[in-house]
Amino acid sequence: MKKPPTFDKLIHHRRTRWAGTACLVVFSALVHIAGLIFALFAPGRIVVYIAPSFFLVALAFGIALGSFGKPNDAASSMVAVPTSSSSPSSPSLSSSDLPNITTRSVSPSSSPGRAEAGSPLRRRVGTSPTTADAPIVAESQESLTNGLEGLNVESTEELLAVVPPSKLASSSSPMVAPKSIAVVPLQQPAWPWTRILAWVNLVVQVAWLLLIAYIAFAPWLFLHAEIEDVVYARLGHVGPTDARIVFRVPPTPFAPLTTPSSALQVSVRRAGTSAWDIVGDGAAVSAEHDWTGMVVATGLQPRTTYEYRVTSPLPSSTSATAAVAEAAAALLSGTFTTAPTPTDPAATLKLVFGSCVKRDTPFLSERGIRGFRTIASAPVVARAELMLFLGDFIYADVPFVYGSGLDAFRWHYKYTLAAPESVAAVKKMPSYFIYDDHEFSNNWDAGESGVYWNAARAYTEYLGRGNPLSIDPLDTAAHPNAPQYYSFTRAPACFFVFDLRRYRTASYSNGTAPLLGEQQWTAFSTWLNSTLAPDSGCTWRILGSSVPVTTNWDIDGDTWAGYTAERTRLLDLVHSSGAKNTVVLSGDRHAVGVQRLVPHREVVEYSVSPIGAFVPPISFYRSKGGDEELYEKVAGNSKMGMIDMDRTKLRFNLVIGEDVVWEHELTAE
Repeated sequence: MKKPPTFDKLIHHRRTRWAGTACLVVFSALVHIAGLIFALFAPGRIVVYIAPSFFLVALAFGIALGSFGKPNDAASSMVAVPTSSSSPSSPSLSSSDLPNITTRSVSPSSSPGRAEAGSPLRRRVGTSPTTADAPIVAESQESLTNGLEGLNVESTEELLAVVPPSKLASSSSPMVAPKSIAVVPLQQPAWPWTRILAWVNLVVQVAWLLLIAYIAFAPWLFLHAEIEDVVYARLGHVGPTDARIVFRVPPTPFAPLTTPSSALQVSVRRAGTSAWDIVGDGAAVSAEHDWTGMVVATGLQPRTTYEYRVTSPLPSSTSATAAVAEAAAALLSGTFTTAPTPTDPAATLKLVFGSCVKRDTPFLSERGIRGFRTIASAPVVARAELMLFLGDFIYADVPFVYGSGLDAFRWHYKYTLAAPESVAAVKKMPSYFIYDDHEFSNNWDAGESGVYWNAARAYTEYLGRGNPLSIDPLDTAAHPNAPQYYSFTRAPACFFVFDLRRYRTASYSNGTAPLLGEQQWTAFSTWLNSTLAPDSGCTWRILGSSVPVTTNWDIDGDTWAGYTAERTRLLDLVHSSGAKNTVVLSGDRHAVGVQRLVPHREVVEYSVSPIGAFVPPISFYRSKGGDEELYEKVAGNSKMGMIDMDRTKLRFNLVIGEDVVWEHELTAE
């Protein structure tokens, strides 16, 4: 009965080594693939978890094969099996005893000879009388290994043990033991190509892991000081007679202009005039709201250009203070033009919209946020008067969750705004925002639980307060249910921007889960009916949705396609109200889709993203059995939509990079 193989036997077995090598190759390849995806495509959070795991598995197999699995003397040498020490007629080992070993006989004599054919055991035949005593030597390491494995032995000692005695002695004479088993070392190269390749593979894997770690953690570890100095003043909602000015002025780098909890002065003046009018009673900034503030300038005139500035009431008594003030002026001042009245028959509007920005993504091809550079300075967007940003201004969960506290979420907004093009883009024109899932966590459907309040507060401080909200969401003590959805009019259009995260629950398989919540449904229905009034000035009705309404991207249940009952309710409500010229603007999918929404085919949706982020390698858009497809595209890390509308037509331009690649036009009914 054979004894079970030991670990040493198992690790030296050829099949074991083949399996281990295959696993080493597979897991090494996975590390390389993960690194490529992370650097060239998307900094996915899952890669941060799985790449080190793949590396450790590959390393373990490499160590096992390189250390425990080193060939032993039997597998790394040529073994010489001699014949019996008796006469040449004595029985000796034959090829049938070592069926898997191809051997050659080595004569101790220098006399030449000839080889017999027809048998894997080839014995040199010569004139030397000692030929019978010549050892039999395996021709190659592979043939020796195969033969030893066939005999289930690993050493020359075990080889002697398993050879039947009858093969070593004749029936008429006592058993004759072989003289010896000679071991002739093979001449192995000091650094075979396999060893060099293994080391190169290991070095490249380590390099990928270091790059992944750098991309994932370097901003969080090393940019805290830089982003804490983010300073800006921008425009939120601008109506015919009012304007919201949002700003952040930390104690540095503009001290001594500001001091903790200092009251800043926000002033406006009509362009071309010299007198500044202070807005309100001043704007207090403090650490409580991370040095952010907002004021509303009122009493303005429609279709009029104004200048604004944010200054400090502290005296400028030194040249150093004056220099600091001059440096701050560029960041804390700007111009804007108020909107026309809702019923203005000549009203026109040019807006840019989109969603999703991830700074320095893809890492090896982008720096900063290319889409914001386009909005800030490219001629194709030069005429835009309004920006509608539909979610994922930050990626709080990508590539890693740095924390769930308020400061962690604030960090992400400062990180995005620390890119110079970000401030330049949001300063250029009135900007309207709504959050989506990555302001919380991927596919957020937990409502007000978990991180919601910390994430929503950071969003409100940096973005939300500029929206036309009747109640300040930061005043949670007095107004704990203050909404983030909102509506406004900018002739010739009326806008309703949905909040699709706060009120939803996880989607059900039958599509009946809530998405908007009854409070929001009531607000939307009231707004929709108000747009039908003759004095509303609403030629176009624009619905801002952070995720697509279409069912053509039904891949994860996160869009309206996962909430089919609410989607049907939305489209039926628009249809039954008689509201014509309704258009949906959406984002989220990191792709472009333009479609007429069934069943009524009255509503057209333009879904465009990302403004600056990663894109999927393939399209997940499927229009068969869904909405009527007008256009679809995936390629392009920087995409945005441009809308140019008047009282008769709405023109859509798809901008990829800085080029218009597709156009579509609607005629008002």
